[in-house]
Amino acid sequence: MSIITADEAFLGKIDVHDRLRFETKFDYPFVEGEKQSRYVVEAYFFIPASLQLNAHSYPIDDFYGDIKGYVRFKTPRMTLEQLLSDANTLSPLKRIGDYVQDLVVHGRDRREAIIYESKMLVAILRAALRDVTLLIRKLAGAGHRSGPQDARTVLHRALEHTREVIGTFRGHLQRALSPVSSDEFRQSLNFIDEYLSLTVESFAVLACDELERIPDSTTSCDELLALIVQERRHREKRGYPSLPEPETDNEQFIYRLSMLKKYVSSILFLEIARSSARKKYETTLFAIGAGLAMLFSTLVVFFAQSHLVRFSWALVVVFVCSYMIKDRMKEYLRHTFDRFISNHFCDFETNIYDPNRNGHKLGSSRQRALYLPAEEAPADVMRLRNRGRTELLVEREFEEQIIRYQKQIVLLPQELEEIHVRVRAVTDIIRFNVRHFLGNMDEPVKEVRILDPETHRPRVMPASKVYHLNVIFRFRMARDDHYTLKKLRVILDRNGIKRVEAFDEATAP
Repeated sequence: MSIITADEAFLGKIDVHDRLRFETKFDYPFVEGEKQSRYVVEAYFFIPASLQLNAHSYPIDDFYGDIKGYVRFKTPRMTLEQLLSDANTLSPLKRIGDYVQDLVVHGRDRREAIIYESKMLVAILRAALRDVTLLIRKLAGAGHRSGPQDARTVLHRALEHTREVIGTFRGHLQRALSPVSSDEFRQSLNFIDEYLSLTVESFAVLACDELERIPDSTTSCDELLALIVQERRHREKRGYPSLPEPETDNEQFIYRLSMLKKYVSSILFLEIARSSARKKYETTLFAIGAGLAMLFSTLVVFFAQSHLVRFSWALVVVFVCSYMIKDRMKEYLRHTFDRFISNHFCDFETNIYDPNRNGHKLGSSRQRALYLPAEEAPADVMRLRNRGRTELLVEREFEEQIIRYQKQIVLLPQELEEIHVRVRAVTDIIRFNVRHFLGNMDEPVKEVRILDPETHRPRVMPASKVYHLNVIFRFRMARDDHYTLKKLRVILDRNGIKRVEAFDEATAP
């Protein structure tokens, strides 16, 4: 089984989630032998001036509304052969067999463990089949002559092992489900079996698409099509409603697929409880600011009364001016302390719990975000941002707004090792919504007049109007001084995200 190392911590998978959201994933490995594993992730958002977003039109509270975080265990990696191996004590397939034996023969209540291992089996199988699909794509596109044949060989072996995994799992389920099984236990296993069937069918469809690029791949595609038909018939026989139909919008199918995915994946997702960390500091420091302002006003009053006992317009002027200065002094101190809090304290504290183990605490994180002047941005971040910018001289008159988002993560490896022997890393998903960035954009398509090279006459052509949102991610382990950087260029138009381009320090133009 593949175990992630500290050197592989920053994987930074980038993806467009939908028209308005993009996401990146970071893997935080558990460092063996350490009581705590600490990581720091920073994201620098360079917002074009043309979008007219700043601290007043786009406050940090709105930024926090657009950025969402999800934390889950990284799916354990096993090959199909390792899933089937009786010698692999970590294989969920072997564990399901052992637990079913305990339940049926010895009468021990292993239902919860069977459901947990069944969900883990589908999660690991899904990752293994994805790896097979990527390997087939790589071999099919390889330059050497044996590549397509190797792809067919890999697929044939994967199909054999997949059928064996499915058959073994469903055999265990039949043994576990007795006439006296509770409805909840039976329904849970049916949900898992249904999602397993959909996972295998999805693999077969994707693998068939890859094979269509290879000459003489008819036989291999026929095997895949037979597997698709087999799984569809299985769901029909079992009465599962997840059967997509042509000529319909398949609304119920998509809804059920999403529901099943969330149910099976629930063993990997962690529970987070977020609380505001700056409120206690704000209350204390703002009270100190108000007290200092009141102290100033009180001293002025006492001074005036001791020197101007009788009523006079001078006394009135002194009182009014002292109140005005006190009021402005209070606001100035409030603003100063607010900036101090933003620079030195986090905005939110988050505790991470495992909902599958009675809310056991596995770690915590601290977040903060603020607008940052360009001169305060780290040199390596600005160097990567400016690399290849041919428009730098033009944009100098229109400085970008920079938002720095920082997240510090603390994991407790020893706590995790006690209850999760297969899981070796946590995946942090950061998803960002660009909805606030679209309001001041021009129409996505404009018309330009050019000279047609063939007719030598002017003609009108459509042209896309896009904007670039640059994001620099900066990552390090807390015990390491070296940062790993990755640059994102999010291409936007008024309709949303067109695409996302990712570069590291070596590949950035």
